[in-house]
Amino acid sequence: MEDRLRAVLDVVEDLQEIRGPMGAQALDLFESEGGLSEPMARWALSTVCGRYTPEALRGCIRTDLSGGVAALMLARSVPTAPLRALVLLLLRGARAVWARPSRSQPSFTRLLIQAMSKRGLPVHLVEALEPTQFLRGAGSNGVTHLVAYGNDDTLAAMAQLLPRGVRMEGHGHGFGLGLVVGGARIVEEGAARVARDVALYDQHGCLSPQTVLVEAAHAPGFARALANALKALEDELPRGPVDAGRAVAIHQWQGAMAAVAEEFHRGPTYGVALLEHTRIIGSPGGRNIAVVPMKSWEKAWSAVGSELSALTCLGVHGAPLERQALGLPLAAQPRVVQAGFMQDPPLDGPEDPRPALGNQPASVARGDW
Repeated sequence: MEDRLRAVLDVVEDLQEIRGPMGAQALDLFESEGGLSEPMARWALSTVCGRYTPEALRGCIRTDLSGGVAALMLARSVPTAPLRALVLLLLRGARAVWARPSRSQPSFTRLLIQAMSKRGLPVHLVEALEPTQFLRGAGSNGVTHLVAYGNDDTLAAMAQLLPRGVRMEGHGHGFGLGLVVGGARIVEEGAARVARDVALYDQHGCLSPQTVLVEAAHAPGFARALANALKALEDELPRGPVDAGRAVAIHQWQGAMAAVAEEFHRGPTYGVALLEHTRIIGSPGGRNIAVVPMKSWEKAWSAVGSELSALTCLGVHGAPLERQALGLPLAAQPRVVQAGFMQDPPLDGPEDPRPALGNQPASVARGDW
């Protein structure tokens, strides 16, 4: 396993060299396929590579896949996601890893597999077969374990296609929330932290906050401070290009929020809506977010309702990070962190601590190729 660890570190070292061929190509792909601006792409590459220390990698070593063959099905996500997915399978002891990239973001996965293969790591690219063909034939191809990412319906369909003996570990729909409590000064400080969580990756990932719950008395002041903080980030970490589909979704969301919100703050690259009642409003991404007043923990979590099981990450400012202190129901199993750190999960810690969707009786079911 030490040989694998050393090879992974070599790949990451090449990625970190942004003037080298691999680092430069990764930055280009983060912009062209990942939809990030150049400064954001540089931040993403630097931050992610910085997690790959020998100590962190040793903390990821497991033996649960020892000797088995793993398949990896990736979905559209933040552009750095394939690196972690591949490395974790290698450090869990898989004899070989067959990876199928997202159709809309294939190139970084190809780049990683090429670099890893050159260093003797047993990773292989699968693109010739259609997903259904690959899944149905997984057993005959020697696959013993499938790790898949996507929406819950897609993962459930995958589970039905797998032959007996192939165990599935699915990571489905998830979202993040911001939570800010305390006096006026604390709320002002929290706005800068939450703005960073919103801006990083332009809300493309499942760790991004969709709504911010704020102590009712300070919600109006927080919404104004959050808009100002997002405006300040336009120079440091500008938003990436917005494709036609997302542009339509943003336009519709902003129009609806401007009509119903108590206050609506709109800038060239962001939108902040202050709502009157505690309810969770999904975001179209692209740095658009609702701020809702919170009068009690019970009302806050009641507003999340049936989506509690999909809560991936909770960014908190002004309150302890313990479940009991936050009044979190048992149905919620998010990663709880300080606001400002939602997008920076440790390599050897849980990025998404929720149970995976499985195809075995003992698994806990929950929820583009």
